[in-house]
Amino acid sequence: MSDDHSLGSPFTPSSAALNGHGNAHGKFDGKFNGSGNGATAYADPDADVELKSTDGRGALVPSSAALNGHGNAHGKFDGKFNGSGNGATAYADPDADVELKSTDGRVFRVHSYFLKAHSAYFRKVLESGIPSDPIPINANTKVLKLYLDLVHYKSIPPSWVWQHKDAVLKLSDELGSPGPAERALFVLHDRVDKDPWALFCLASQKGSVSLAKSALKALADADGHHHPDITSLTPGQVAHVTLPYLLGLYNAALAVQHEHHHALAHAHGHVHQHEISWKAIADKFSPVVA
Repeated sequence: MSDDHSLGSPFTPSSAALNGHGNAHGKFDGKFNGSGNGATAYADPDADVELKSTDGRGALVPSSAALNGHGNAHGKFDGKFNGSGNGATAYADPDADVELKSTDGRVFRVHSYFLKAHSAYFRKVLESGIPSDPIPINANTKVLKLYLDLVHYKSIPPSWVWQHKDAVLKLSDELGSPGPAERALFVLHDRVDKDPWALFCLASQKGSVSLAKSALKALADADGHHHPDITSLTPGQVAHVTLPYLLGLYNAALAVQHEHHHALAHAHGHVHQHEISWKAIADKFSPVVA
């Protein structure tokens, strides 16, 4: 049986879909590329679509395989991509009236009412009519695709947003799209354990109090990583924190310390030195505004 690659996707029989190499006894020195039943099956960290079974098992798959249609034994499909893939037909609805072009040449077809509803830039560009040529967008295919997924309220794996967070937030700012930016920040709550301090800095820059609190609480988690102590933060560590959030951080730390001293003074008559808890700081945190 030969494989048909007419769609330009590397679909192969599942018995051959392996990252490793097989030997005569059927053992493999690599990992399954999603075709096994083990713990690492469908767990590619670079995949951008997350699926979940009824019994709670999650699966990460490339969006180029996210199809509405049905495949046959030769890898051909009689349906269409549902718009959430990176394949050639994602965002290719012939009825869509606007074309967007990424920096690497990919053209996306999108309905203008979605763009105007979520972007000040597109409301201005499209107020005089639909351009005949694709509108150039300052983002590569992956970032523009992620932005459009946020615009269309699609379910996006947190790992995908984490990987492209800086670029997609920058694009959202350039296009005057606060809604997609807020949704990206909301998804990042599930990735605060990756780098809590970096996300606290990002939250301060984007004005997200909820993400800032989540990041501070993540600093308190005992996960084996070395996190900064509030009393030993360096100029380099606070350089990317906005002033309202930095003042709010130290006000929260002072409030926690005051409460702790007050409680100990009443209980024992003296104060013990202690390390201020990040979780307690998170509960007290609020940026200082004029």
